[in-house]
Formats: sequence, structure tokens, C-alpha cells
Amino acid sequence: MTTPWKSILQESLSASTSKTAKWPQLATVTPQNTPRVRTLAFRGFLSEQIPDADPETGSILIFTTDARSAKVTEIQGNNAGELC
Repeated sequence: MTTPWKSILQESLSASTSKTAKWPQLATVTPQNTPRVRTLAFRGFLSEQIPDADPETGSILIFTTDARSAKVTEIQGNNAGELC
């Protein structure tokens, strides 16, 4: 099964002239229940890294961040969040 939103997102990213289009914001909560908004780097889809990935897993979004940042530990403690 293919995901209908994937082609829409790909077209939007391709058409964007913004240098920050691939830097989404992730809203999370710290262990002290303080909200935080953090920047991630969108690196593409799993199917772009693994060409023979099946259609269902090929639509998985890949994001990266610095593993030393506080957000990594905080997300491990509370994985609730919203991406925008």
C-alpha cells in the first residue's frame, strides 16, 4: 500500500525555495513538563536510502539530530511530540 501524502510532501519540498524547508520543528515536553520546540533535519524517505524497501516501509520519514543534544535524552524519557 502506498501512502497518498508522500508524493504531496515530495512535490512540496521540490517546489520550495526555502533553505529551511527540510528543517521541521518538533514540539516535545521535558521531564519537568516544560514544553520545548526543537529543530530536526529531514533526510528523506527510507525508500531513498534502501531502494528495494517495500512500499509500506519505504514511506518512513528519516530525521537526524545531534545525538549529544538534550532533546535526545528528553525524547527517550517522553516520546510524545508533534512535528510541524
